Amino acid sequence: MAPYGPPDQRAKKPLSMLPELFTRLQPAFFWMANTLEFYHFLTKSCDMLDFSTVPAREGEGEEDPVTTLYNVLVYAFQQTFYPISKVLYHSLPVMLESCREEKVCPGEGEGEGVGERSIVIDQAVEFLQALLDLLTELQLHLGVVSQFYSNLFFSVNAAMFNALVDQGPELGLFQFCSGSALRANLNLLEGWACQVGFKDVVLHYLAKFSSVIDLLATPAEELLQMDWQRLCSEFPVLHPAQLHFILSHYLLPPSSQVVPTHWTPTKEDALHALNTNAVQESFEGHPGFCLPSTGYTVDLSRPPPQAEQFQLHVETLRTSLKKPKRSVDIVPVMESRPCASIPTLITEVAPTDNSTPPVHRKGSETESLFSHLHHSRERQLDSGSLTDSP
Repeated sequence: MAPYGPPDQRAKKPLSMLPELFTRLQPAFFWMANTLEFYHFLTKSCDMLDFSTVPAREGEGEEDPVTTLYNVLVYAFQQTFYPISKVLYHSLPVMLESCREEKVCPGEGEGEGVGERSIVIDQAVEFLQALLDLLTELQLHLGVVSQFYSNLFFSVNAAMFNALVDQGPELGLFQFCSGSALRANLNLLEGWACQVGFKDVVLHYLAKFSSVIDLLATPAEELLQMDWQRLCSEFPVLHPAQLHFILSHYLLPPSSQVVPTHWTPTKEDALHALNTNAVQESFEGHPGFCLPSTGYTVDLSRPPPQAEQFQLHVETLRTSLKKPKRSVDIVPVMESRPCASIPTLITEVAPTDNSTPPVHRKGSETESLFSHLHHSRERQLDSGSLTDSP
């Protein structure tokens, strides 16, 4: 399938492709919502159903219909997730441009500011909300919706972290004023996720990027007072190589131009801190997809509704599918746009990132690190400080 929009539009404004993508994926989401209910019914009724009379296609094995339906559901989930994540992958790192040194960092003696909020974050949040509205309207299982956004936040975390590592030194982002601007932008995304019920999801899957932004948004005077061990305990989610990279490229204030010696990694962490292959985040190991076991709304074992009620429901469904759906016009203002013709299901799969995965910690240690960050960020969210600009 050809990419959406003309080449110049795709290169400059990836988010402008989302309205068309939003419309194209609607039938797939509608199919998933209904098929999930049917699949649940089949799994609960396998003992009562006889699939021996279902003919197998030529060249196929004797896979039962339930297993086939499960595989198709998994494939549909992947094919609806990849196009959206790919557009966000190419769009959100543009936020870093709005927080570069010359835009948010005043000259000497002018005080400190946080710059303007990136319009890209506003657009991304509006789209994520419109997508959530659609999935809710189609009554897609809440467990599947949560998994969908878990995968999106996982991809956003890796994309934004890697973009910050790649562009940070060149754009002058590794300093307090840029860190404050980045935190103000990220607050909008995290605040939205908390408002719609994805608090635990965003705390877990945006942990790495959020942690490095917290480090950069810490006043330089406070950072200069922390030694390596203190920094590791304050930002435990960061790998030693990632923490060492940020500190090595940190832009110190004019009053302190010498990198503190107590920022040097300890002997125990020196080997890991110098492992440059562990600096970037890997796109491998994304959250798996599993079908929920509870929370379904349709009971096909009950008698069918009365003919008149059923016919009314069918007519209402037909009308809603023919009626133009509200889509999102990202640039420059959200507007409504009529639905285009419905093509086949998306078949393009986002390429796997080739970055080397970071050194993994032991399971119990990783769980404790995420738990530490989770409770720390949760206290900020509950106190209401998250939605306020720094």
